[in-house]
Order: sequence, then structure tokens, then C-alpha cells
Amino acid sequence: MTLQTSGAISLANIQEEFGGSHPIAISEYYGKDTVPASGAISIGNFYGTSNAPIISSIVGTLWQGASGNLIISSADFTSLIDIEYYEGATLLATVSNITPSSGTATVATPSAVYNQTTGDTITIKLKNSTGIRSVGTAKTVSVTPPTGGTVTNVSNYRCHTFTSSGNFVNGIAGLSVEWLVQGGGGAGGDGGSWPGGGGGAGGFRTGTGLSVSAATHAVTIGAGGASSSGANSVFTSITSLGGGWGGSYGNAAAGKPGGSGGGAGWQEPWDGDLGGSGTAGQGYDGGEGSPGSNSQAGGGGGGSEVGENARTDGALHAGDGGDGGTSSINGTSLKWGGGGGGTSGPTYGGGYGGDGGAGGGGGGGMHSGSSSRLGGAGGTGGLNNGGNGTPQWYTDADGGDGGANTGSGGGGGEGAGAINGGNGGSGCIIVRYL
Repeated sequence: MTLQTSGAISLANIQEEFGGSHPIAISEYYGKDTVPASGAISIGNFYGTSNAPIISSIVGTLWQGASGNLIISSADFTSLIDIEYYEGATLLATVSNITPSSGTATVATPSAVYNQTTGDTITIKLKNSTGIRSVGTAKTVSVTPPTGGTVTNVSNYRCHTFTSSGNFVNGIAGLSVEWLVQGGGGAGGDGGSWPGGGGGAGGFRTGTGLSVSAATHAVTIGAGGASSSGANSVFTSITSLGGGWGGSYGNAAAGKPGGSGGGAGWQEPWDGDLGGSGTAGQGYDGGEGSPGSNSQAGGGGGGSEVGENARTDGALHAGDGGDGGTSSINGTSLKWGGGGGGTSGPTYGGGYGGDGGAGGGGGGGMHSGSSSRLGGAGGTGGLNNGGNGTPQWYTDADGGDGGANTGSGGGGGEGAGAINGGNGGSGCIIVRYL
């Protein structure tokens, strides 16, 4: 209880309110409530003081019918504390033994609270280890939140992740959302008799402040390409293009355009084929194949950089895929849309397949006269990793697949008459709101 505002106050009264050691050292009460933090302290400094915790702010929404997180801040968060939820004088629920961090606590709403009726007023109180409660802070139970996809709570955001097509069902007019829309990745080039280029990543787009109407909205997840460019992903007015197919022997060695462009393949005679063009604001161009007789293909473009050109320094290394873009919208920093690595062709002495771009690009295959050479490594750091390219000695060399739901390009491949380019990774859509 709060100490009196006048009259006699004993040290025992102060200790009863604030705790403390025996014998009492008055300096241990520095900074308590309105007590000075240093210097001389008098008994009068304790008039009207209290050890009750004080809620500074509560951020988050009390959704009706669904759990969410509230972030509660208090200058008095120094030890374990209980959080109590009241409707009127009725205690609905207690979340006990919360350990604060840097003055805040993130707490999931109990079912006894979120199952109350829209419009009900819930009073939230803190109770410290001595049983003293704060003044209550009121929150109103909101409407039923949107549904669709896999729903998680990220800090005080409600987050929907779509890895396959579905519906975002929203009953809130003008809901403001943050979003990530990742298109499907392009397949790696099917080299046939010559090396195929790495597949381009699907378009990588993110943003904030998108107003979503109260309606059922179709969500389209772009498929990864299979001997083709990837498909578009669509959420309301946002479209991210599929990634470009890597250049393929017999289907023109130039990479195809897309969200990010496919890498150029290589064919004899080499005629200067280029990587496919990426789309501004979504991705980057694919890399070029090597000139002359080096028979190395270019890497596919990624969400944050161009695909690498096949190297011309004598290393006989196909181009790496471009790295994907970065987002933490789902609470984890991930790369999205890595380009596929290009194929290393049948040069005597061998070569090295291009690595997949960070975020899940497939590694390029390696077709060589030396068993010591390597296929490209699949890209990491995304929702799923890309597959490694296959190293083969005088036989078919398969490109690795782009990581599922990363929108990454497949690695280029090569093989006489076979389909050897890796498939592109499917796209993904993530939506979150407060």
C-alpha cells in the first residue's frame, strides 16, 4: 500500500513497503518511486511513495477469438512479475513468473481473455514479488483477426505465411499490412550437349502500409519452373514475376527474362549469348557464358545482385547465382530468391559448377574429363537450402533444385538429350499486421 502523505513514518513502515535488509541502510532505497537517486535522503522523501509497479505502455492488440502478443513496458521490471487480466472486478487469468528483459515483457494473451466479446474492456495489472499490484491499464477486445496460411505471433505482429495458394480472409476494413511477395524461381538450363545457364530467381518484393479491404483475397503462390521460367506470385495488387529460365542448348543459349534473369548457357560455336534481363524493383540480370571454347555457363540473377558471368581467368568456373534479398518479416533474417549456378562443361582437365546464390539457389552441374572437379554448392540462408549440383565424369551433370518456397533458381545442367537443369523453387507470400 502507498505510504502516508503526512505524519510519522517509521523505518519499519518503509521496509514493509519496499523490503530491504536488516539492519536497514537508508541508501538502499535510492531511486525508489520519487525518492532521490543519490545524496541525502530524509524520512519526508518517502511521503506518498509506493513500491507498486507502474505500467509505462502496452503495445499490441487483444484479438477476439485468437491469441496474440502484448508487449508490456515498465520501469519497475527488475525481477519476476505476474500479469493479471480483469473484466470489471473479476480476475479472468494470471500469467505467472514472467521474466522481463530491458524493461519489457512479451506475453501471449490467455484464452480466457481472447474468448471475451468484441468491445469488452480488459484491465491489465502487474503484481510484483511482494504481492503489490500496479494501477490497471485498460485494453479493449478487438474484432476477429484475419485467417489464412500458417499464423504465428512475431513480437506484437500477427503474421500469415503462405507456402501454397489459398485465401486471406479479412473482416477489417482498411487493414494496414506489411508484406513479402516472392515469385517462383526459374529452372536451370537443360544443356543437352552443352552447359545450361542457372535459373533466375523469382521477383523479390517487400513493402509496408498496404491497405487491404474487408474481403476474401485470393493468394497465388508461383510454382518453380521445370524446364521453364517460374510462375508469378500474387497478393491483392502486388505481383512478383517468376524467374527466367536458364539458357538451354537447342532453345537458344541466352537466358530468359523474368523477376531475375536466367544465366546464359554455352553452345558451339559461341555467339555471345547474354543472361536474361531482370525486372527493376524485383531482381537482377543473369550472367553471361564464357567466350571462346571454355564452355562455362552464367549464373542466374538473384534478389539482390546480378548472376555472375562465367569466369575467364583460366579457372574454368561457371558463374555463381546472384544472392537473394533479405527480410526479417517472419521474425528471422532470411535470404529470398537466390539465383541458380551455371554448368561447367566438358573441357579437358575439368571445371567447377557455379554455386547457388544465398537464399536457396541450386548449384550448377559439372560435366568434365576429371573426376576431381566439383558441382556447385546449393545456396543457404533461406527458408530452405538449394540442392547441390552433380559432378559427373563424362556423363550427365544435373543441376540442383532451388529451395522450396524460396523462389530461387535451379542450377544449370548438361547431358546428351536429357533434361538436367534443376527445378526452380516455389514462391512464398508473408503478410503481417499489428
